[in-house]
Amino acid sequence: MNTPSVAYRSVLFNSHRETDSRLISKLINKIADRALRKPHRKTNRVRNYRSDYKSSIRRSVHSLLLDTYTTYKAYPLQPISIQLRSPTITKHRRNGCLHPEITHGGFTAAYQWLLENGAIEVVREGYRPSDGSPGQTTQIRATERLVRLVDRLGLSIDQIRSERPLIVLKGPKRRRAGVEVAERLTFRDTAETLRMKADLALINEVHQGHQLKLGISAEQLRALATKMAVEPDRCPLDLTAKSLSRIFNNGSFTDGGRFYGGWWQGVPKEWRRYILIDGETTVELDYRAFHPWLLYTLAGQRLEGEAYDVGVDGQFRPLVKEAFNRLLNGNSRRPSQPEGFDPDAVGCTWPELVRRLLEKHRPIADHMGQGWGIRLQRIDSDIAEAVMLHFARQGIPCLGIHDSFIVQQRHKAELREAMEGAHRTVLRERIGDRLVVPPEVRRS
Repeated sequence: MNTPSVAYRSVLFNSHRETDSRLISKLINKIADRALRKPHRKTNRVRNYRSDYKSSIRRSVHSLLLDTYTTYKAYPLQPISIQLRSPTITKHRRNGCLHPEITHGGFTAAYQWLLENGAIEVVREGYRPSDGSPGQTTQIRATERLVRLVDRLGLSIDQIRSERPLIVLKGPKRRRAGVEVAERLTFRDTAETLRMKADLALINEVHQGHQLKLGISAEQLRALATKMAVEPDRCPLDLTAKSLSRIFNNGSFTDGGRFYGGWWQGVPKEWRRYILIDGETTVELDYRAFHPWLLYTLAGQRLEGEAYDVGVDGQFRPLVKEAFNRLLNGNSRRPSQPEGFDPDAVGCTWPELVRRLLEKHRPIADHMGQGWGIRLQRIDSDIAEAVMLHFARQGIPCLGIHDSFIVQQRHKAELREAMEGAHRTVLRERIGDRLVVPPEVRRS
């Protein structure tokens, strides 16, 4: 076992990768057949398995091969966390985290065959303490042998796509072993969820039909991939991740609803200007101070001046914005102080900064510390859906990052019009015609 010299964060196993490569499908079928012919460890005889078990082994080989290969090609030292316990696999299959064909028996059989035949290797063994204290998951990665084999079959990253569930409903966050976790819930489709799924399927289909890349050198791409792989607040770079999922929170379709999963969403802002769509340069526009504007609009008030101007130097605007968001998203008007806050540099203490924000935003102060942020996300995600759908219906990719959007340069004027029209349409359904002042659409 080769342990990496640098502690790269592991990524969660993605069982939803797909490819149309016939050669890879033949390889997967060949491996699955060999795994099925492996003699049973107790009887030493080849068993005649049920069709659902055979399907599970094939799907497990498919998912393990594509995910370990894709992750390796992005960065060879990136480990993948997998679950091997039967209750966890069953639970993840039911809530959509795992592909529906994957079962515990089929997955562990495929995993063992790939491990024993040198296709994958274990980076870190998993364990579960008997006393109920936090354990750790098994971490794996592809071997060079597997990567060379797949490369010889002519597979490229462009031929792999990630097809995650279109709609995800998460329950309330609960603290487990010192970490807040929200479980995925099952739900019955309604007319609204079916409409959202159909619209998002169209958006994802358009994304998949176009080339989305970063126009940077191979050396710059490796540096960026490494940066994103080790930073705790970013997802590793996966250029195959073109499909979005819409995620709702707190067990309700009135909370959240934002779109996640596109690789461009995790790229640092200073690198996003290098994004190319079908080889063309792009432009990014966003709504300025969108959540403050939304809250003022819903309250029938006008936002005067700069939302984050509270008398501190402009270099600390991101810090002031963070303080506002903590007030908006949290359930207290005394939000916790972020790590590294330096009152001498900022020119005031954290409590004073919070007090200034509450004073500046007196018209909406009653909404602070009430958890309004997650409710506003439902509105901003409906607006984002309208903007992306406007372009998808024309077969044009529009890459959403919550309240900002990326299109080819030649569509800049149309993007501005779509953003201005979308917020009016969505808000009219909620507050009628009492829109006080439109938000500012600007170049991000």
